[in-house]
Amino acid sequence: MNAPLFIPASQLKRLRRVARRARRTPDELLPFVLKDGLDYTEWLVEQVNAGLAELDAGREMSWADLEAEIAKRRTARAGKRSKAA
Repeated sequence: MNAPLFIPASQLKRLRRVARRARRTPDELLPFVLKDGLDYTEWLVEQVNAGLAELDAGREMSWADLEAEIAKRRTARAGKRSKAA
């Protein structure tokens, strides 16, 4: 399917710059940019919807619990690094 696509000037400038750095033309690079952007956006929408479903189901975490979970994970990661060294 071919369809016209409006690309704002600022994004077209970025596309040209990235294409030049990749040694490709903007036309060659655009399908990859669209696919990667769509893949990420699809993943993000799924994650947000899953989080909202968790909230709707009454499963939530307090700020203090979140901070404790982050601290626990940081400690576990630091332990893994010291064992690997």
